[in-house]
Amino acid sequence: FPSHDRMIYVFDNDGYDQTRLWLWRANWQIYLDHPLFGVGWGLNRDLLPEYFLKIGAPENILISHAH
Repeated sequence: FPSHDRMIYVFDNDGYDQTRLWLWRANWQIYLDHPLFGVGWGLNRDLLPEYFLKIGAPENILISHAH
């Protein structure tokens, strides 16, 4: 089980886990918008800025892969 500090960190708005959640949300929305054929290998990263705006992510969010 995760430690108490780790659980608190998940809910920290500036924490790495929040960045990961925004990445997952944006990539999930990309999938929902392109379910049959996708957007192309690795091109989801190119679409992230557009999708971050679409889902209301913070402006300084990291562009990375969903892992």
